[in-house]
Amino acid sequence: MDSSKESQSLSLPQSLSSTQNSSPTLPLMDKLSVQNGRLLSELFPFKKLDKLKEWLKVDCMQGAWAEFMRDCVTKLPNESVADPDKGTITEAARSAIDLLGKDKYLMYNPDKTAWTLDDHHVRFIVVVVRDNLVRHLWSQGDLSQGSWWQKKLEICKAVYELLCYLKTACFTVVDLGRSS
Repeated sequence: MDSSKESQSLSLPQSLSSTQNSSPTLPLMDKLSVQNGRLLSELFPFKKLDKLKEWLKVDCMQGAWAEFMRDCVTKLPNESVADPDKGTITEAARSAIDLLGKDKYLMYNPDKTAWTLDDHHVRFIVVVVRDNLVRHLWSQGDLSQGSWWQKKLEICKAVYELLCYLKTACFTVVDLGRSS
């Protein structure tokens, strides 16, 4: 792409830009490179890449991704490419996780009309962490080793890194489709 304006402009795949009822699936999970997969699986309690891929196909992961794509990427396509500040996002997510539904990120169906890019990133992290706590991906033992707050922050950072990977994979697919 020649100009910076072109590189910031996105055209979404048909499945994301249309009003179809089908949810977008997580990008490139079948083509997750060994290197990226190994790096991602080290952030989560998985010993093998196959387990990471299997986890990414679970309903709660698919739902969190579909919500992020629907509410952030399709409504803020140019801004959603950027990765917001990791420290700010993960601290906000860590704080929201303890509020037990009393926070806008934990509400069942929050009004997102005034949400920023940061808000959508925090929501993704909070939903993934809370849903996977219920699924016992992280046990209370995992969370009580050392400082609860420190372990929770590490988990939020891992989910942030996963979201950054998913966004990069999604936008790479879009860009490859446009260039052919």
